[in-house]
Amino acid sequence: ITTEDSPLLDYQNLSYNIVMERLQRYGGYILSNSVGTGKTYVAAQTAATYQRRTPNDEVLVVAPSGVVDEWESVFEEFNIEPETKFLSMGMLQKQPLEEATDGDQIFDYRDYTDRFSIIIADEAHNYRNDSNRRQNLENIIRQNPDSDVLLTSATPINISPEDLFSLIDLFYQSGRVQQFEKAGLKSHYETTRTELKKLDNYNNLSSSLINNIKEIENELSIKITWRIIQDEFGDDLQELAGEDVEYE
Repeated sequence: ITTEDSPLLDYQNLSYNIVMERLQRYGGYILSNSVGTGKTYVAAQTAATYQRRTPNDEVLVVAPSGVVDEWESVFEEFNIEPETKFLSMGMLQKQPLEEATDGDQIFDYRDYTDRFSIIIADEAHNYRNDSNRRQNLENIIRQNPDSDVLLTSATPINISPEDLFSLIDLFYQSGRVQQFEKAGLKSHYETTRTELKKLDNYNNLSSSLINNIKEIENELSIKITWRIIQDEFGDDLQELAGEDVEYE
């Protein structure tokens, strides 16, 4: 499938083009369009482009077990299902290799070394906090320093800005740090990250720090909401809903 004959709607195609540009620039990005807007389709088009460019590399999709079948179905529609490794998020709950003791169920990240052109992690907010899941995903990303990383989550920020930076830190490693530096974002990101960590509570956010956080959020994530679709992509909304719909 190419972008010319892909099933993407206009707002999804806009998302795809922004995702591709930012992945090329930074090596990592967060797709945070609202629930039900077709993030899976945008990710599939992205994966199809990577697979076409580097056919000898695989694509990795990490997703909750309940939606793995959906991902497989969409990737089959894009003719890239055979080249994609689908990994259930539940597998990452096993003990990381270095911390395992006798009798533990072990996740061996070494099986995923230098295999993928792009790593896609669905429902990425599940990796915000320290856990086996996060550590195992970090290990996979670390074992693929040349891979780009796409995180999908409708809620990259849940409680505090720390949530967003925790997700960015998943891909802010290896050669991607150099990509941040080349793009002029490394110093800005690290300074803002450090200032945020110093806070005892988020009621003390200064206006300048809030602006810096928003700049990084806008640079490293996209959020198209149903309101935006209604206001800017009315034909898409009608095609999705099958009738005229208005969002309050």
